[in-house]
Amino acid sequence: MIGRLTGTLFVVEDEDVILDVGGVGYQLRVTERVRRVAMGVPDGVENVTIFVETMSRDDTFVLYGFASYHERVLFRLVRSVHGVSGTLAMRVVSLLGEEALIDGVCRQDKSIFRRVHGIGDKVANRLCHELKGKVESLVGADVLASGVGRAWSSMEEDAFSALVHLGYRRDDARRAVEKVRGEETVSMMVKSALRVLDA
Repeated sequence: MIGRLTGTLFVVEDEDVILDVGGVGYQLRVTERVRRVAMGVPDGVENVTIFVETMSRDDTFVLYGFASYHERVLFRLVRSVHGVSGTLAMRVVSLLGEEALIDGVCRQDKSIFRRVHGIGDKVANRLCHELKGKVESLVGADVLASGVGRAWSSMEEDAFSALVHLGYRRDDARRAVEKVRGEETVSMMVKSALRVLDA
């Protein structure tokens, strides 16, 4: 089973990316956050890490890719709910994102799940009911808390994720992003942060 891949990232189509690992191209179905992070990684940069969940479907293997360990944890939790397929769980995590998903479950806000195509009242109720205790225990144990509540824009979050995927320590990446918060795009922010880190 593949849990993580590191290589050179290529963006393809709307939902998939190809990660070149030692000359082998792995096609992954990824979240929106992975795509945004990919767009912020300068061309030709290697050692990009994507967390992976390997699932079998119709006699084939599907690799789901996530921008962080936290995203993968949430995917597994959503997937554990009765009647939720891997494809539907991916839509939930991709559309809602970590913070909104955790907040919605903790507040038992069924309406956020009904925003996801393929989810009606019955599944939304199950998601809120079955995930509440699991999500609260993980947040309380600080498994997910480090990714929630930072007073950053989505662009700054994506730049931070890109730096972590490039192999920098989370504390170093956080400090670098704080120093370049005025940049106009994720790509410019990552490039400026790399200069700070390499100084």
